[in-house]
Amino acid sequence: MELMNLDTAWSVITKVLKRNEAELAPTRDEFTSAVSVLHQNGMAHIIKEWFLTTFQENMHDFIIPEFWKCFANCEDGVFWKFPFALNFLYNQFQNYFPVIEELQNLQNRLVEQIHSLPLDGQKSLKNNNTCLKDEFFAVARCLLFAKWPVDFRAVLVEFFSLSFKSYQSTSQVSKDNESVIHCYYCENSCDSCCCEKRLEVFYQTTQKLYELQFFLTVVGDVPINVAQDVVETYVHDYCKGNFEVPLLDDLRSWLEKTVIAWLSSFYYNNSNSEKVGSECKARLLNILYEAFAEVRMEQLFDIIIEFPESQAALEDLKEVLEITNLRSKLISSLKGVSVKLEDTYQNDEEGDNWEKWSPDPVDADPAKTTESQRSSDIIGILVNIYGSKELFVNEYRSLLADRILTTFSYNTDKELRYLEMLKLRFGESQLHCCEVMLKDIADSKRLNAHLNSGEVKTYEQGDFPINTMILSAQFWPSFKEEKLKLPEYIWQNLKRFTTAFEALKGNRSLTWKSHLGSVDLEIELKGRTLNVTVSPVHATILWHFQEKPRWSITELSSEMQIQPSVLRRKITLWQNHGILYETETDVFVLIEEQQTANREAVVMIEEEEESVTASSQDMKEEELQTFWSFIVGMLTNMESLPLERIHSMLRMFAVQGTSTNECSIQDMKQFLEKKVRDRQLVYTAGMFKLPKFDS
Repeated sequence: MELMNLDTAWSVITKVLKRNEAELAPTRDEFTSAVSVLHQNGMAHIIKEWFLTTFQENMHDFIIPEFWKCFANCEDGVFWKFPFALNFLYNQFQNYFPVIEELQNLQNRLVEQIHSLPLDGQKSLKNNNTCLKDEFFAVARCLLFAKWPVDFRAVLVEFFSLSFKSYQSTSQVSKDNESVIHCYYCENSCDSCCCEKRLEVFYQTTQKLYELQFFLTVVGDVPINVAQDVVETYVHDYCKGNFEVPLLDDLRSWLEKTVIAWLSSFYYNNSNSEKVGSECKARLLNILYEAFAEVRMEQLFDIIIEFPESQAALEDLKEVLEITNLRSKLISSLKGVSVKLEDTYQNDEEGDNWEKWSPDPVDADPAKTTESQRSSDIIGILVNIYGSKELFVNEYRSLLADRILTTFSYNTDKELRYLEMLKLRFGESQLHCCEVMLKDIADSKRLNAHLNSGEVKTYEQGDFPINTMILSAQFWPSFKEEKLKLPEYIWQNLKRFTTAFEALKGNRSLTWKSHLGSVDLEIELKGRTLNVTVSPVHATILWHFQEKPRWSITELSSEMQIQPSVLRRKITLWQNHGILYETETDVFVLIEEQQTANREAVVMIEEEEESVTASSQDMKEEELQTFWSFIVGMLTNMESLPLERIHSMLRMFAVQGTSTNECSIQDMKQFLEKKVRDRQLVYTAGMFKLPKFDS
């Protein structure tokens, strides 16, 4: 009879716990009686164990696979992936909550009546008197997040980053401005702005995380890391070039009203909210101070130049240094001047004493420079000829750019070998730009191969392949600026390439130098075919003769937007190869037929080599031209000044950077004399002054 009672009780309990079965569920009284029977016989612990085991099986077989599939199945955007998956998980767990609550309530009632149970039942109840809901969530956390995908954290970071932007949008007063067409934060039009919807979903999601006891395990420090990135970016942008007013109080106020307020809206939703909130605030303040100090240390030279107007910036920096431990970093970042002059004079006696010369020992340290190496140091001689290492490296950088862009070759093995040899002499830092230049070529080669392979869905190759050299502008020397308007058909193909590049590289784009590079052409004329490689200017000239067989220099220069003199020089190449003919002065026509025997020819047209980079004289004139506004200001205030005074004042106040330090008084004299010839200055009795025009 006892066995029958236990068997019946267990059947009742399993029917209640398996709520998805089609059988009629027992009543509440039957379930209570069944659990009491198991407690009286000291077998209550198997209820919890069986329930948790059944839950684990369901997690492995259904819930976990479907949860991770939600991230791939969601097509509404990155932000909605995590809420979509969590909502599925929350709904699945909701089915278990009534059973958990019923078991917990029954266990609590039995605890109140523990003395009425047999000894075995009392012992079983004491051993299993734990919170079933906590155990349920602990099992769920262990199973679900024991091994999550690599990109799961990136999804969380994007979710919280977009949530912060939505929070900013809803708290901005300027949102009501009717002149605003697009929402800056969600990039939609103001009529279809989704910031409020995002924020509502965000709060619902965080609330579910707390209910499921997943917040600390799943989210962890992601909100703090997102807040750190926001603070560092904001501080860098806010402090850029702003030295005249104190900024620290404004930054602290911004931090309190935006970042900390955003975190407070969801992050402190627990019993230790006050403690966690104070710790978070202290951590973010420290991040703010460190970011501010880093920015000000980078701008320290400009701050010193603008003193005393920049005193407010120095006072802010002083306050931050007293709070943080960055004083030593500031001291180490300050660079002094070299008071030791390197002796570049070479003793002739050492070089002439050839009778006593002997080679270095076999076991000599190759890292140490010996006398025999010094005597044959060609690079050292070149450095002395140029005057400084900086000038030598800049000249090498210009030559390297010329070699790369004139040959348009992606094979840089030889250049890499030369660069590594120079790095042993000059170090990594001075040749960093050259290293980036060669890296640009290697990256361009890979990108071209990837786009032309046909595997990129966003890029469809046109009638001709495009191979580019994508250059990092800040690391390459200045190029000669020449205007050239490409044909619209060619330009549309380049635009498609730009769009594909932007899709691959995110926030980067391309600015085309249309006059640089080379074009492989197949020219089909009557009875002859030419395969040629020419510059884009030559190719554009021939393209227009394809559209119209007769052009004047004036018309064609206007169409191509280049100088007539440049066009006249470039068009000579096609004249020399018998493709264009000048019928009258500055009027050219296309020659279809050739007088000699018609035959197919393969021609590599070589034109005069011109440097693609600006010459040192061009760069010098450009640098001196930047001083012109300073000179006008000085002469406006002081009426007239001698050459020496102008030069010394420019070096004191306007000169910033190593290149401008090389501006000699002779260069300045030539520049001012040119301004006199252009009637922009007047030179009288050794003094320069501005001309006075009659009103």
